[in-house]
Amino acid sequence: MTAGLATAVVFWSGWPTPGEGTANASSGNVQVATGVCDAHRLKAAGVVHVEVCGNLKYDLLPDPAQLAQGRRWRAATGRQVVVAASTREGEEADLFEAWQELPRPRPLLLVVPRHPQRFDEVASLAEARGL
Repeated sequence: MTAGLATAVVFWSGWPTPGEGTANASSGNVQVATGVCDAHRLKAAGVVHVEVCGNLKYDLLPDPAQLAQGRRWRAATGRQVVVAASTREGEEADLFEAWQELPRPRPLLLVVPRHPQRFDEVASLAEARGL
């Protein structure tokens, strides 16, 4: 199974029990893909039964009150906003260095580390750089 195909598989019902060998595309009963393109790739790899389940990240609608709050925040900033979301350790330092080289006025930079336990660490890093 290729890396791209592996990321498309959300649920694998055919993992072997110990001693049965390795899993393959034909070992499961049903594979679930997030989209039609992923389903076609799974079928091309030999999976017989594929269901498309969608992707919660894209299929859910945000709460209208949250959308309204976001619009108010955007209007209140009076400038463009750049979001660096799901950052990993080491990325923020490079981002902050590059950000400081941009001419002023700069857009508002919002950094959201991938792991919440890093929020304070990244905030300290930003403060230490005067951001």
